[in-house]
Amino acid sequence: SDAQITGSDNLCTTATYSVPAVGTSYNWTITQGANLVTLSGNGTKNLTLTKIGSTSGQVTMQVTFGNGICGSGSTTITKTIWVGVPAAWSVSVIGSCESPYWLFKSNVPNQVTSWSYTINGVTNVVYGSEFEISPGDFMSPGQTKILTYQAQNGCGSSGTGAQRGQAHPEH
Repeated sequence: SDAQITGSDNLCTTATYSVPAVGTSYNWTITQGANLVTLSGNGTKNLTLTKIGSTSGQVTMQVTFGNGICGSGSTTITKTIWVGVPAAWSVSVIGSCESPYWLFKSNVPNQVTSWSYTINGVTNVVYGSEFEISPGDFMSPGQTKILTYQAQNGCGSSGTGAQRGQAHPEH
């Protein structure tokens, strides 16, 4: 079946998820992150998820539906979403203080939609789940500075992280 669960990839408070009206029975379950959401609407083609508390994380929902006709069987599909703001544990900065570049990336799908970073008193915004920057782009050779950053999505921002950088001396 080409059926998919439709609905937002990022849940802030409450959202509804749906499958096509192709069955006579629908059984929704949360297979990952059940401690992060409550569900209502089981038994129908529409599921409403509501975030619990202020915790963030991944949630995988699953629905099994069938039409009760002999031999037609049932279909099970899943969708994984991110609940809440980006979590500090789920983003990476790849590169040491002396690396020629740093890669800022989300380790979890559907979590980060943009980044803001501040260096030399100027804040920049980059859209996407990851971005790359070279320390040499914002400091002179041999200089050391601190870049602060936040991962963002439709629910808000992560805590602020910091990366110390040193531009390579020219030879």
